[in-house]
Amino acid sequence: MRKSHDVQDSNAFVAVRDRARARFREAPVEALPLFAPFITGKLAPEQALRVAQEMHAVVEAFPRFLAALLANDLDSELRDTIVDNLYEEQGRMDKTAVHLTTYRALLAMLGDAAPHIRIGRPCVGVVAYVRAVLDLCARGPVAEGAAALAIIEDHVARASLVIGRWIAREHPTARERHFRVHEALDLRHADELYALAAHYWEHDRRLDVEQGLAMGTYLHRRLWADVHDEVFRG
Repeated sequence: MRKSHDVQDSNAFVAVRDRARARFREAPVEALPLFAPFITGKLAPEQALRVAQEMHAVVEAFPRFLAALLANDLDSELRDTIVDNLYEEQGRMDKTAVHLTTYRALLAMLGDAAPHIRIGRPCVGVVAYVRAVLDLCARGPVAEGAAALAIIEDHVARASLVIGRWIAREHPTARERHFRVHEALDLRHADELYALAAHYWEHDRRLDVEQGLAMGTYLHRRLWADVHDEVFRG
């Protein structure tokens, strides 16, 4: 059996990724309401911080999503993709580069006095998202979970580009590393997960892959809509 990274040259990989990318052409991330204030610069510092604080629970949960998929019925010879992604989440054993650590440094830069201590709970939309994605990865069809995580990573990469530009404009002297890293890293992770989904596409699991792309898109955009409503309409 081929390793997941070997599938990236296959017709199945192109088919899966093209289906995913079509969703972004139809509804670009940049056009979603949550990102309009970051693009126009029309948001208060406390609003930017609140958005980042709400998303903290998602960053914190992401290794659990990966671990859940790894523990699902994933073909043993494909586990390298998820294991390497988890290794990246842990900063490749560099404690200063752990993704949760760099995100908390971002929170501190935005004005959070104690980013390592989350007071209270995130909004219900964030809680619902975390529980839904965790269940999808742990108990749903593995092809569906792989496709969902792939398109979620693709969403995060595109959002990182928007937020990274806002940080560069509003905090030009800041040594921010979280979004600068994720602009490129999450695109690579997305392609690796699309390749994993492509393996199942080739093995008569196309409906599961299509459902995963739809689920990942729906859940992540619902998350962003809920955060937008909580911060800007609350």
